[in-house]
Amino acid sequence: MSRPRLLALSVVGLLAAACTTDPTIFSTGGDAGLDGAVDAAGGPVELVVTPTTVTVTEGQTQTLMVSLSARPSDALLVTLATSDDTKLGLAPTALLFSTTDWATPQGVALTGKADADVSDEAVTVTLRSTMIAADVTVEVTVDDDDGLALALTPLALDITEGATGTVRGHLTAQPTADVTVAVASTNLLAATVTTSMLTFTSANWAIDQTVTINGVQDANTVTDTAMITFTSPDLTAAAVTVQVSDNDVLGITTSSSALTVNEGGTGTFTVALTQVPPGPVMVTVVPGAGTIATGAPGTLSFTTTTWNTPQTVTVTGVTDDDVADGATTINLAATGLAPRSVAVTVNDDDVQALVPAPTTLAVTEGASAPLGVRLAFRPAGDVVVTASSLATGIATVTPASLTFSPSNYATPQALTVA
Repeated sequence: MSRPRLLALSVVGLLAAACTTDPTIFSTGGDAGLDGAVDAAGGPVELVVTPTTVTVTEGQTQTLMVSLSARPSDALLVTLATSDDTKLGLAPTALLFSTTDWATPQGVALTGKADADVSDEAVTVTLRSTMIAADVTVEVTVDDDDGLALALTPLALDITEGATGTVRGHLTAQPTADVTVAVASTNLLAATVTTSMLTFTSANWAIDQTVTINGVQDANTVTDTAMITFTSPDLTAAAVTVQVSDNDVLGITTSSSALTVNEGGTGTFTVALTQVPPGPVMVTVVPGAGTIATGAPGTLSFTTTTWNTPQTVTVTGVTDDDVADGATTINLAATGLAPRSVAVTVNDDDVQALVPAPTTLAVTEGASAPLGVRLAFRPAGDVVVTASSLATGIATVTPASLTFSPSNYATPQALTVA
């Protein structure tokens, strides 16, 4: 009677980066004093490691393959350790080779760990066995992916003539030396700043520093704009858009001209009038084209006594079936007044994944069984998925690849396990 076997299948996206380093064999030199580290003919058993130099990006993983050059006389345990486990993770940290699987490469995942600085790290991985005389080392470079930049909040500001607003900023990573940032206004007739220079050090780089922006009072009835620029020889230039609403005419003002929400999440901004109206004013709240976000309530009512009392508009990001961010506007309008709009960005929180069905599979020797695979969310373009068996001596899987498109991503495609 045939006996069911447990089978692990690996279905992965075609996303791996190739390593081109040739395999390297590390020998014990035939030390006869190490029992079990010789083959049946009395020759040395050697570690086969590839690659011997690895570069891995923070947050990413590369694979180290380890096997033996010859059959050992007994089971052989290889342990792995990193010179700095705060920079590099290993999984697993031990490999066991038997007299039957000694030639089958075993994989070790090398994962770069994220840190707050912008420097690459050099880490050594040591492989050793009590049955092999010489330790084996693999040099690993952890490529830092932290770009040094200035993070500003908000990126757009709406203030009234004679009023003030603030912008906060900090660095995205720890600098190796002090970073000075010059702050200036591109239109001094519309807005000025109270701080002309910010200094960030290795100690305060993550702490927000505040710039106060003054809306300049003028005699006209025009809404003015200015860019508050942040420049440094060490950073990419950044800017905040400032809209200075003229307070000499009746208009609609908002607490923000831009808003970011997550899919299924909410955010708010407030709406008020700039002047006392001659009578009641009704402001309509209308989302832009598409189904990216909604705004509620649909209307706001202001009177001669409540004209400057902010009323809240709640923006909700609409959940969709793709993994792309969305952008739209919430438009505000009232009879006789200039329309206003708030830009809305909806961050997509969907993470693409493969969905197998079933998740476990039992196959009788000599028989086959189907396995369905689909994508969890709509991709932006075609996605090629490769399929392979982790133990081809036990079972095989066909076909070797599946292609999903934005139109068929949710339809399971069949793999045959035999």
